[in-house]
Amino acid sequence: MPTIAHPYPERPIAHGLSRAHLANDYDVEASVPDLPGYMRQFIHLSDEARRTLAGHCRLDVPYGPLPAQKLDIFMPSATGPSPIMVFFHGGAWKGSNKECRAFPALTVCPRGAIWISVEYPLAPDASLETQTESAQQAIAWIAENAQSFGGDARRILVMGHSAGGHLATMGLFRILHAQPALAKNFELLTISAVFDLEPMMFTKVNDWLKLNPPRVLEHSPISQIPSQSPALHALAGGSEPGVFIRQSLDMVGAYAARGLASRFTALPHRNHFSVLEEFALEQSPLHQALMAFIKR
Repeated sequence: MPTIAHPYPERPIAHGLSRAHLANDYDVEASVPDLPGYMRQFIHLSDEARRTLAGHCRLDVPYGPLPAQKLDIFMPSATGPSPIMVFFHGGAWKGSNKECRAFPALTVCPRGAIWISVEYPLAPDASLETQTESAQQAIAWIAENAQSFGGDARRILVMGHSAGGHLATMGLFRILHAQPALAKNFELLTISAVFDLEPMMFTKVNDWLKLNPPRVLEHSPISQIPSQSPALHALAGGSEPGVFIRQSLDMVGAYAARGLASRFTALPHRNHFSVLEEFALEQSPLHQALMAFIKR
């Protein structure tokens, strides 16, 4: 089998882990005993969010021409301008949807923030480039149209979970490469995100991402950090496979090497999906980070 050139020569290929190790550790669905239970919970709570905030939401708002380029906006009862929280769902770039990630609106909207759940085209029908462009378009649309839904375009927290953390980061970075001065308007918070796509080449995910070394460099946030970047808060579950913690630590290290503000927080005893329960827990570092953003 031919050797794949390593895009980061200072590190061994994929952290020196074997293909079998990578395939196992990145198979998060296999690592969580009751994944369907978590999904049912998130769907139920998201249904509740749409009912509770029915008079204060706009659903399926288009941000681009493609059918999947839509977002749901949940607004506080108070008049703006309100801080904006933008969320990209996970799903290994090929699954899940914005509808089952509405539930954090129940936590942030009563406290004065806007919650936006973003949909994007999914693999394998959509390429990684199309997904990244969609994330960029969504963030740009939200910033440009913030006033129309009572939002403050100078206070936008971009967030994502797992693959959604990757797309959120890449979408924001592309905006900031073109318009560095906008960095002051954003903050970045990720949950169990993938910042380095290189290990994905050795997992089943590459069946639909079609990565090779040049694409890894082009689409890995860790290799695309703008000189003007917003503060990064990377979180991951303390009980997740170690590769996800390593992803966040590596990104925080890359930020620090460039003199950029960043920090990492492990959420004790949380797996790749139960981390999302922390939105509603007042003592959680995730919840507290959102509240601190609202108060700034």
